Amino acid sequence: MKIELHEISVGEIAENYVDNAEEGVVGYGGKLNIRPKYQREFVYDEKKRNAVIDTIVKGFPLNVMYWVKNEDGSFEVLDGQQRTISFCQYVSGDFSVKSRAFHNLTKTEQQQILAYKVLVYFCEGNDREKLDWFRIINIAGEKLTEQELRNATYTGPWLTHAKSIFSKSNCAAYLLAKDYVSGSPIRQEILETALGWISKGHIEDYMSLHQHDPNANELWTYFRGVIEWVKLTFPKYRREMKGLNWGTLYDQFHRNLYYTTALEAWISVLMADDDVTNKKGVYPYVLTGMEKFLNLRAFTESQKRQAYERQGGLCPYCVAENRNVRYEFSEMEGDHITPWCEGGKSGIENMLDAIQKGIVLDSTKKRLSDLEEQQKQLTIEIAEEQIKRPILTREQILFGLCKFRKLDTATTEGKRVLINAFVNSIYLFDDYAVITCNYKEGTETITFEDIEDSELGEFLETQKNKPEQGCSDLSRLGDPEDVKGELLTSSKETVLDCPL
Repeated sequence: MKIELHEISVGEIAENYVDNAEEGVVGYGGKLNIRPKYQREFVYDEKKRNAVIDTIVKGFPLNVMYWVKNEDGSFEVLDGQQRTISFCQYVSGDFSVKSRAFHNLTKTEQQQILAYKVLVYFCEGNDREKLDWFRIINIAGEKLTEQELRNATYTGPWLTHAKSIFSKSNCAAYLLAKDYVSGSPIRQEILETALGWISKGHIEDYMSLHQHDPNANELWTYFRGVIEWVKLTFPKYRREMKGLNWGTLYDQFHRNLYYTTALEAWISVLMADDDVTNKKGVYPYVLTGMEKFLNLRAFTESQKRQAYERQGGLCPYCVAENRNVRYEFSEMEGDHITPWCEGGKSGIENMLDAIQKGIVLDSTKKRLSDLEEQQKQLTIEIAEEQIKRPILTREQILFGLCKFRKLDTATTEGKRVLINAFVNSIYLFDDYAVITCNYKEGTETITFEDIEDSELGEFLETQKNKPEQGCSDLSRLGDPEDVKGELLTSSKETVLDCPL
C-alpha cells in the first residue's frame, strides 16, 4: 500500500463544500468524498465540534488525517471525517463558537483559519488493504463499529440498496422493527442485526457473496418475514421483546403452528413468576423449553442455612445410601425437592441440601452416565428422522399437487397415475397382503373388513364376477369374508416421486 504525506489548507478542503445529509458530503473542489458509503452519520457533539475550531484558531496541530486516492484522481476520507465536517461547517456558517460565526470574524481571523494546514496521508491500495489499514488507524477517537468496517470492503450496488433500507434515519427497517430490534440505523446496527440473522453469524461471507448483486431484496424479504412472524406469534407486545435474537428463533420455529391465545396465557404466567429473573428469556423458553433462558432465582443464604440446620448437616441423598456423614455448610448447596418446571418454588419448604464439592454418589454417577447415553442416542435418532423427512418447499408441494389437478380417476390412465404415486409395491401371501406406500408417517394396520366397507370394497365386489374383462390383482384376493388375516400397510420404502 502506497502512503504519502501532504499539507492541505482548511480553505482548500472547504472549497465547494456540500452536505447532502444521508446522501453524502463532498469538498476539496468536489474531489473529496468526505463521508463515503461506509462511514456513519456525523456524531460529534457540540463540545467536540467547538474544540476542533478552537484548536485551529490557536494554531495547535490537529491529528493527522487519511485519504484514500482513487484511480480517477478523486479522494475518500478514510479517517478524519468528523474533524473535516466540523471546520467545513464552521466556514460555511452552519454554527457559531462563543457566539461568533465565521462571518462575524475579522478578515484576518478568517484568513488565519482558511490558511491553517492540515496533515493528510494519501493512501493507495486495494479494498482489502484499505480495510486492514482502516482497522489499524481506527484505534483512537470515535471508533467505527465492525459493521462500518465491513462496509468499507464490500461496497457496491447491493450495499447501497441495503443501506437505503437499513441505515438511514427513519428507514423502512427501523420503522418496521424499532420495537423488536435494538440499535441505531445510522450506526449500521440494524443492518448488522439483519445480516447476522440471515447469515447465521457469518456476515462477511454473506456480504462477499452478494457484494455485486443489483439489490438487497433477499435480505429485506427475510428481515420482514422474521418481524411479521414475531408479531403474529406474539401479538401482545412487551418491552422485553426488544433486542432478542429473533432471527435464530424464526429459523428454528417459524414452520410450527402455535395457538397464540394459549401461548400468551403461558407467557403471562411466567412474567408474573418471581422465580423467573430474566423476563426477556420467557420468549425463547416457551419456544425451546430450555430453562437456561429464564435464569431462575437461586435460594438465598438464609434459606440454605435454615435447611442446613433443620437437616443437622446431613445430606438426604447420602442418608438414602446409608451414608450418615455430616458436612460443613460450605460443602453443600440448595436443590429443589420438586423441579421448578413441575411447580417447585425456590422457597424454604421446597429445598434440600446436596453435596457440592466433588462428593458424588456412585448411583448419581451412574444416573448421569445413563442420561448422557440417552442424550447421544436421541441425538442420533433425531438426525436420522430429519434425514428421512426432508423439508419441502412451497414450489415442490405445488408441483406435486398439479399432477392431480385435472386427473380423471374414472379412466384407466387416471387410476394408474394414482397407483404409481401412492403405492410402491404389493406383496401377496396366502392369508394377507402387504402394500408398501410412498409416505413416511408410521405403519398402519388395515383389516379386510375396512376394505370391504370402502369404495375399494365396492369396486372389488363388482369386478370379482367379471374375469373376462380383466380384473385387477387386488380382486384375486377373493371374497374378504372367506379370507382370514389382515392387510398390513408398510411405510419403509422409497419416497414419493412427486414431492408430496
